Amino acid sequence: MKILLLILIFLTACSQEQEEITEESYDIHGKYMGGGNSSGVIRVFVEDNYGGKNIKMNKPEELDESYHVEAYLIELTDETIFIDGSTGKEVESPHFSRANFSVSVNVLEAFEREVQSNYPNYINYQFALLPHYTADTLKVYPITPEDYLGMFSPVEEGKYVIISFIDRTESPDKIYELHQKFLEIQEDGIAVEYFSFNETQQELLEVNEVPSYFLLDKNGQILRTPEWEIIEQHLYEQKY
Repeated sequence: MKILLLILIFLTACSQEQEEITEESYDIHGKYMGGGNSSGVIRVFVEDNYGGKNIKMNKPEELDESYHVEAYLIELTDETIFIDGSTGKEVESPHFSRANFSVSVNVLEAFEREVQSNYPNYINYQFALLPHYTADTLKVYPITPEDYLGMFSPVEEGKYVIISFIDRTESPDKIYELHQKFLEIQEDGIAVEYFSFNETQQELLEVNEVPSYFLLDKNGQILRTPEWEIIEQHLYEQKY
């Protein structure tokens, strides 16, 4: 009987430990949207009907009454416990910098999921109206290349984004030539935007050679190549 009791206690403890590390045990799971450090309040984005589960760098040209969003203001206190999502270990308060990395939050209050309809502006530009909670535990995950590129990928089918890493010691003429090639693609009726990234993003996206080019569609990265011509070829193949 004692052996059976010990087994039951052991299994219960294991079950509780497993429950603690599953995302389902957290009230909120979303993306860090901004705030923290000096303010003590962070914004956590869950989902909207514009960019899905990714915050977008570009504000939509128009938002109608159908725009809805789930996001929260999360207050951090001296008692908030911070967990490193990659190790599961408790850490000191993290430094918040880039947006769109994953976080999980347990709050002190009774949590009630709230999707706000007819939200007056894109979430990156209007957050004072969000529900407010106090963090008991905040689990912070390292930002991934997919997280970061997710902010730049277009939201509509048939639209593209080019991201370039170029040698900035190149002559201005070569940089101008690249920009002209991009403008020619746009003038040919292909819906594409262009971003030039620097060394900080180069390390994050594990780019080991320049030039390097990324091509994104609404589903994320579709090409990564050191050859501009490959980007051009793919875009024109899609057009025709």
